[in-house]
Formats: sequence, C-alpha cells, structure tokens
Amino acid sequence: MDVETSEAIDGLSNRIDGLGMDLRGEMAAQTAELRSEISAIGEELRGDIRRLSERVEDNRRHADIQVESIRDDIRIVAEGVATLAVKLDRR
Repeated sequence: MDVETSEAIDGLSNRIDGLGMDLRGEMAAQTAELRSEISAIGEELRGDIRRLSERVEDNRRHADIQVESIRDDIRIVAEGVATLAVKLDRR
C-alpha cells in the first residue's frame, strides 16, 4: 500500500472516530432530554390521578349522603304505612 492510500485510510479512520464521538454526544443529549420530558409527563400524570381521586372521593361522599337521605325517606314511609295498618286493624 502506498503512502497516499495509507494517509487516506488514516484520515477516514479519524473522521469515523470523530463522527462516532459526535453521535454518542447527540445520543446522550437526546437521552437526557427524553428523561426530562418523561419526568414532566409523569408529574403531570400523577397530578391528574390525584385530582381524579379527589373527585371520586367527593362523588362517593355525595352518594353516601343521598343514600342516607333515601333511607330516611323510606323509614318515614314505612312508619306511615305501619300507622295506617294499625288504624285499619282497629276498624
């Protein structure tokens, strides 16, 4: 192999090594950026889940109040029916 070809191969080898280093640097930067974005999305998702959980808890409390109100209404109606039944039995 002549000197010129050997120098060309060395030059290509150096360029390839340089491109490899550049690529590794870009990949590291992209990895850091992706990690940052994933972390931000995770925080946003945790906040959404927390808010949804609070809404579910509020709805559960509201449903409990409504059920208790219905129980009271049923109890009042049952007492009225019992009172009427006693009155009818007396006649």
